[in-house]
Amino acid sequence: MLKSSGTREVMVIGRSAEAVKSLASRLHDLSDIHCRARVTDSTPLKALLDSDPRPDVLLVSCDDEHLHDLESLAAMDPWDRPPVIACGRLTSNDANRAVVRAGALDLLSATPSQEELTTALKRVSHNRNNHNGDQPVLAEVTTLIGAAGGAGATFITANLAHLTASISEQRTVVIDLDWLYTPIAAALGLKPERGLIEAVQNSQSLDTVALEGYLTHHNSGLNLLAAPEASGIQGDVDPDGYRRVLQLLRRGQEQIFIEGSRRLDSLTTVSLAESTHVCLVVEQSVAQLQNATRLHSLLIDQMGLPAERLIVVVNRYSKHASLQPDLIAKTLGIEDPLLIPNRYELALESFDAAVPLLEMEPHSDLIRALKRLACRLGCIESPVPASLLQRTLSALPWRHQ
Repeated sequence: MLKSSGTREVMVIGRSAEAVKSLASRLHDLSDIHCRARVTDSTPLKALLDSDPRPDVLLVSCDDEHLHDLESLAAMDPWDRPPVIACGRLTSNDANRAVVRAGALDLLSATPSQEELTTALKRVSHNRNNHNGDQPVLAEVTTLIGAAGGAGATFITANLAHLTASISEQRTVVIDLDWLYTPIAAALGLKPERGLIEAVQNSQSLDTVALEGYLTHHNSGLNLLAAPEASGIQGDVDPDGYRRVLQLLRRGQEQIFIEGSRRLDSLTTVSLAESTHVCLVVEQSVAQLQNATRLHSLLIDQMGLPAERLIVVVNRYSKHASLQPDLIAKTLGIEDPLLIPNRYELALESFDAAVPLLEMEPHSDLIRALKRLACRLGCIESPVPASLLQRTLSALPWRHQ
């Protein structure tokens, strides 16, 4: 039977014949989709993908115990594999890493509804359009991870998000994953009444509009998703629920900033899977460089993060330190890292006063460095260099009277 030009080839694969059949049944009555179901317990995955017609989208049924298909996809050249949507309950760190390495564009439950499947398939089409030069549909996600406690990742995350929201006027949200101490909420002087944990718990019933009710709004226009002060000690937060919340935010916002954990816990791993950029924050010390080297290896070699997505940020930079940026770059095998100057007292004053740096010292060298980072991430536009005439005129005394 000939398919129409608008029909998408969707192949459903998995180790369980029952699960594969169940997923495929949800797509069979859709007129714009031609669905094939294949069990992968005996047939090599590459042979299935090379079959005619080649699938436009691959729907993978998997769980914590059955990661073989995701691992096979991870081993393939990204240009040789079709867009991947994973379906299943994946809660372990190994499972989340497999999702990242396989390049999955979405993760659904083991038994998604037909509406969830069609929405995910539409999202794949949007992503394809983005690669063809159309305007981006999903928000950019930047996850920042400190090589050690006290590296300054919290300060950079909070101020980078505030700066982006203030200058670009894009819909921007910053996520505080530390639901016990909420340091980003403290840095912004905000006290959430509802937030992260409730949103995750109610994620199945939320949409982009309902999720707005869980955000706390800063007067700059920045939104915060954090836990209320009264949250207290919590058990593990469901990574699947957090992924759903993050994916809703990507549809409703334009820029998302997250401070992740160097322990690469489940929520950080989910954040990394959704991230368009990752910033590794390190200071000029041997101990932190050792941590950064280990983290760099975990992110690139084990989690499969593309090297071009990773930016190394040297915080509290001093030209008098014994460990200089060129040695850090050589050790990590990267280009020149981005430097944030050592203005510890100013940063501490901003943090203690709960006033973002852009509002306290908008012309400081610290703000200029954060703007360079924002430009490199594509969060704000690079300023047009002033001409010699403009710089001369601006320096004349009568211009400042």
